Amino acid sequence: MDHRGTIYHEDLHAAEPYLAPNGRALVDNVLYPGAPLFLHYIDVMGYDIQIHELKEFLRVDLDDWVVICRPTKRGQPMPTEYPAEFRRLSAEVDAISWRSQNEPVDWLAWQDVIKPAFYKWKEEKGL
Repeated sequence: MDHRGTIYHEDLHAAEPYLAPNGRALVDNVLYPGAPLFLHYIDVMGYDIQIHELKEFLRVDLDDWVVICRPTKRGQPMPTEYPAEFRRLSAEVDAISWRSQNEPVDWLAWQDVIKPAFYKWKEEKGL
């Protein structure tokens, strides 16, 4: 997956019935610009999660995550609740991404906003 991170969770849920047994999803741009609802989704849906920390392509000043995840359970309903902080961050990801289409944005300042929440989540999950 390498498109609009704020809908990764919806797209992954739609794709799950078509994943081969032991299939995996490779997901880019999880930290930059961000996919907070996706992180919650793969956690509550019981995915096996591997986070690979790297620099954004052609932007060595920006950090990113590529997540490789494998479902361990199948056929679960889509979660209806997401943490308030992740819902807020998701709205901010969309806003800054759309704004970047028409004007310069400070992506480094954005990372200062999103990284603490993501690294806290990662630490809490023992990843």
